[in-house]
Amino acid sequence: MFKFRLEPVLRVRRIREDQRKKEFGEVLSRFWEESKRLEELRRKRVEYLGALGRVGDPFRLKLAVEYARYLEGEIKKSEERLEKLRREVEAKRRALVEAMKERKILERLREKKLEEYRREELLKEIKSFDEIASIRFSR
Repeated sequence: MFKFRLEPVLRVRRIREDQRKKEFGEVLSRFWEESKRLEELRRKRVEYLGALGRVGDPFRLKLAVEYARYLEGEIKKSEERLEKLRREVEAKRRALVEAMKERKILERLREKKLEEYRREELLKEIKSFDEIASIRFSR
């Protein structure tokens, strides 16, 4: 029966890869959420800037300008968060790729060892048949 002596290590690497996938998915999800938020803020800014020309009341105009400034600040903050998340997504992607490589290396080694085991078992079987045949032939 085949037993890969590094099976516990392979199991740990699979678990690590699953963790990296989860971490990558979470940060990617946050990235897309922030991206949608930024898009919405930009849409609101365009909408308010377009409405500024139609405001006749000075008080409302002042409020609209202040809100447009507020949106500008929120857009800037969102862009900064998005850039930070982009860097984090890239870091998590690299960690995931590395974890996948580590797992694949061990899986290839396992396959190689399994193939060697099968070859040895086949040779033992052939040798056993040869011995049986030689005993029968010598009688």
